[in-house]
Amino acid sequence: MGSGVPNLGPMGPLVTEGEVSLLYDIHESIGQGSFGEALLATRKEDGLQVVIKRVRIAELSEKEREDALKEVKLLSQFNHSNIIRYFECIVEDGALNIVMEYAEEGELSTVILDRSEKKRPYSEDQIMFMFVQLLLALKHVH
Repeated sequence: MGSGVPNLGPMGPLVTEGEVSLLYDIHESIGQGSFGEALLATRKEDGLQVVIKRVRIAELSEKEREDALKEVKLLSQFNHSNIIRYFECIVEDGALNIVMEYAEEGELSTVILDRSEKKRPYSEDQIMFMFVQLLLALKHVH
């Protein structure tokens, strides 16, 4: 790849070079991590809201870079209603931009903690429903 991006290895069609702004309108940062951030965006083609996980691969060690690429490969293999959907991965300016489905409610752990803090526990039926959904997702992954 000719953009000064470190060698990503044989990722084939999973990773493409390009300009994210040509395909997506980025609205705001919705999360920050050690190696990047999560951005709320809209796909220009159809108006779909997505999250772009931007990982600054130029700053990663070889092992961390391999882990990021393994994540992309794994995400691309999942196709299940209880797993966040992967759309594509675009390399631009030393960053890996992993485009995924936007979950408006956020991560399940955050939703559960929020309800717990507000003293609004789930009913047994709700807990059982979530548990079954988690098991179905886990079954798909393994």
